[in-house]
Amino acid sequence: MLVLLAAFAVLPLALPWLVGRIGPRAFFVAALVPVAGFVHAALQTPAILAGDIPTETYSWIPQLGLDLSMRMDTLGWVMALIVTGVGALVMIYCRWYFAGPSTGSGTGKGSGTGKAKAGVGLFSAVLLAFAGAMYGLVLTDDLIILVMFWEITSILSYLLIGFYHARGASRRAALQALLVTTLGGLVMFVGAVILVVQAGTNSLSGILALYADPASSFTSNPLVDTAIVLLLIGALSKSAIFPFHFWLPGAMAAPTPVSAYLHAAAMVKAGIYLIARCAPFFAVAAPWRPVVISLGIFTMLLGGVQALRESDLKRILAFGTVSQLGLMTAVIGYGERDTALAGIALVLGHALFKSALFLVVGVIDRQLSTRDIGELSGVWRQAPTLAVVSTIAVASMIGFIPTLGFVAKEAALTAFLDAASDPWAAVALVGIVLGSILTTAYGLRFLWGAFGSKRDIPATAWPDPPMGFLAAPVVLAGLSLIGGFAAPWLDTALSGYADTAPPSEHPYHLALWHGLEPALFLSLGSIAAGAAVFWLVQRTGWHARVLPFTAADLYNQTLRGIARLAVWTTSLTQRGSLPVYVGTIFVVFVAAEGTALLAAPEWKVQLDAWQTPMQVVVAPIMILAGIVAVRARKRYTGVVLVSVTGLGMVLLFATSGAPDLALTQVLVETVTLVAFALVLRRIPARLGEHNASVWPVARAVLAIAVGATMALVALVATGARVAEPISDAFPDLAYELGHGKNVVNVALVDLRGWDTMGELSVLILAATGVASLVFVTHRSDLLSRAIAPIPTGATRTRRPLVETDEGPRPRASDPGSTRQAWLVGGARVRPENRSIMLEVIVRILFHTIIVVSIFLLFSGHNLPGGGFAGGLVAGMALVMRYVAGGRYELGAAAPTDAGRLLGAGMALAVACAVVPLLFGAAPLTSYFWEWEIPVLGHVEFVTSTLFDIGVYLVVIGLVLDVLRSLGGEVDRQAQALRESGASSGASPRGVSAP
Repeated sequence: MLVLLAAFAVLPLALPWLVGRIGPRAFFVAALVPVAGFVHAALQTPAILAGDIPTETYSWIPQLGLDLSMRMDTLGWVMALIVTGVGALVMIYCRWYFAGPSTGSGTGKGSGTGKAKAGVGLFSAVLLAFAGAMYGLVLTDDLIILVMFWEITSILSYLLIGFYHARGASRRAALQALLVTTLGGLVMFVGAVILVVQAGTNSLSGILALYADPASSFTSNPLVDTAIVLLLIGALSKSAIFPFHFWLPGAMAAPTPVSAYLHAAAMVKAGIYLIARCAPFFAVAAPWRPVVISLGIFTMLLGGVQALRESDLKRILAFGTVSQLGLMTAVIGYGERDTALAGIALVLGHALFKSALFLVVGVIDRQLSTRDIGELSGVWRQAPTLAVVSTIAVASMIGFIPTLGFVAKEAALTAFLDAASDPWAAVALVGIVLGSILTTAYGLRFLWGAFGSKRDIPATAWPDPPMGFLAAPVVLAGLSLIGGFAAPWLDTALSGYADTAPPSEHPYHLALWHGLEPALFLSLGSIAAGAAVFWLVQRTGWHARVLPFTAADLYNQTLRGIARLAVWTTSLTQRGSLPVYVGTIFVVFVAAEGTALLAAPEWKVQLDAWQTPMQVVVAPIMILAGIVAVRARKRYTGVVLVSVTGLGMVLLFATSGAPDLALTQVLVETVTLVAFALVLRRIPARLGEHNASVWPVARAVLAIAVGATMALVALVATGARVAEPISDAFPDLAYELGHGKNVVNVALVDLRGWDTMGELSVLILAATGVASLVFVTHRSDLLSRAIAPIPTGATRTRRPLVETDEGPRPRASDPGSTRQAWLVGGARVRPENRSIMLEVIVRILFHTIIVVSIFLLFSGHNLPGGGFAGGLVAGMALVMRYVAGGRYELGAAAPTDAGRLLGAGMALAVACAVVPLLFGAAPLTSYFWEWEIPVLGHVEFVTSTLFDIGVYLVVIGLVLDVLRSLGGEVDRQAQALRESGASSGASPRGVSAP
């Protein structure tokens, strides 16, 4: 089981590549893992029938008591067969579903499969990963791990539902499903934590056994009842039970294979599975039956009524699924032996017939490009196989003999008839009968809409689909029919789960024929009444009436209300004034730290006038630069003066035995100055030109207060230490654990690696934030490499630098010239901004600087440098290329996406933290090797170097992102404004390259 779980996790990584190589046939490969899971579960059948429970356990995080414990009892076995069996058939079905564009000519609500072929690789990977998450969810015995799998399925379902991401409806449906199921999962997580804490174990089977022990105080604990309700909220939200039912019909925006798998056999079954797992034990809890019976029955009726109103085949099935989920919740959630047996039979039957029906709709949609019953007529004549498959599946859905649905429905009716003395059982019985009437009505509406002949609609032309396309629905419908005849064997197989519930007075057994009993007449009566309801609805046109209000409307109004509240809060607190924001931060700082200083009983201050003579020289310069910066009237002057204080820190670091800090500080100051210069190009040169400075006295007072507070904090903090600092041991630790002599670098990538990883995350967020603000419509990261003509004014004739007897030598930029330019982008720079000398210098120095950055990267473990300093040096090389040749030259120097560098660097750092876990070591544990190599001599390698390479890539990606956003994109926008001003007044829609 654990090996299969690993296969579900690993194979999706290769599927996008495989789809790119062999196309949709890669789904055959994807189906191998669920097929293996199905075969493995099938091979466990003898052990399951004998009452054994196969288990596998891997201690994942022993400090937290988290184990990857897999436990296949009867319920887990049935669910594993459903998840893997239906999953494999859906994978095979996808091979034809995504084979190409639809051949039909309909104009209805088509799936658009042909337009989304580019995303099939990712789709296949996510679908297989989802199957793996469901496989882990139904087999794990660790409650916390179950919640993790639960949320993974929510995230993956979001990606699957939003597959057609270019459509607004798909994006909204995916977000809706994510919000509802994830919020429900968070509530469930709180309940799971309470149960784990109160029971003292993560084992779900252990918690349930403890609750069943009458001698345990666990049962009478009121917190346990609260936790049970929280678990139910999570289960009900996942299984689309009222009031969370509205997300499921909206999710029909997904491709049909997603609907067939997630919304018939897998995702929505997660909540039913959790209820089934807990019902035999928690059903005696006071809040259990009132919640599951009332909401289950109401959902069944609500979904049935709404299914009668729909004209889209998928939405008919969607609301029918909502109705059936309500039925399963009420039956399996009642928590007695007979209802448990009927409930698990319903779960199995529903997975078969509803998956088959969804796949049938997929075939119709794929062949005809429509699902609207108003555009379909006479399909049964041209597609008799599909019509027979649908008829069998609908027969099982409405409970018609001899299908598995009939066996399960009769078992449920009999169970509630026997328990009718309980008011909740009576409510369930009446609700199931009424719901069965509606089920028959919308089942007949589906058959009539998909295959029936309509008077006013011409017969629909039907292109025959490939035989393989029909295989999955044929198999599923066939199993629905065979299941009815195999009822005695199913009774034996499923009784292992039913016997975990409190026994009934007269144990029921699944069978195709129990004689003329009350349940049979109730079933037949509901079918007859359902047929009458269908006729009445069609005759009166009731289905065409518009409902005044739905749950989806309430959801949308709630989101709009939250958006309005967010806008009001933002407008109240975010006034658009940077001085107000910074002033607020400083006021809070002064108030908080000042209060802490004044509340201290005593101040221990150890103050020296200076430690080195350099401080006496540099400090006055820094102070003077700060004062002059305050008085500066030009922005760039102020920025340069502020940089003087930073460069002063470089001298202080260098003379205090911190060359690493000095090197990093000078590089940071340089890059910061460049970033400021890029920004200052687009704002007025003089301060106060647009917005005059106000409240100068208040600003001065606040600035003095901040400076004084910070100085006092520094003085007091240096004398407040009461224990030896851990940093005293860093030199020894750096050499013994990190195998490096540069304490600063080893601390960053090894001893304090978690801090560095957090800082990398901040850098990536900063880069993303800057790019998001500058790239207004889309992030065209490779825009600087676009081919464009030389801008106006750059084509004037120049005297050639070198002349020959044959005439002037052609320039590198001339057409047909074989000469190489010093810089590729130089010819695209406006003449007044171009410097040949600078281009020559940059061309000569660029590669040397890159080599120096790599030297700093690999020498940083023992010498000053490291990934951060090396990345900044490489970033400065890119700055030189941009300054000399503009955005096109930047694209030639770094022909890659900045996001890829950021992602690769972060992935490398995360891998350095995760990989040691696979070998039983702590995260970020480093390993050390040394060799004696001829010629090279003694060679050492520490795995923390890989972490440093990740830092190097992130820093380069950050600088590149800043240059392309604040540099290249700002240049493009400025050029667009110039060209727009020079035109006749029409605003250009496109982007003209310089």
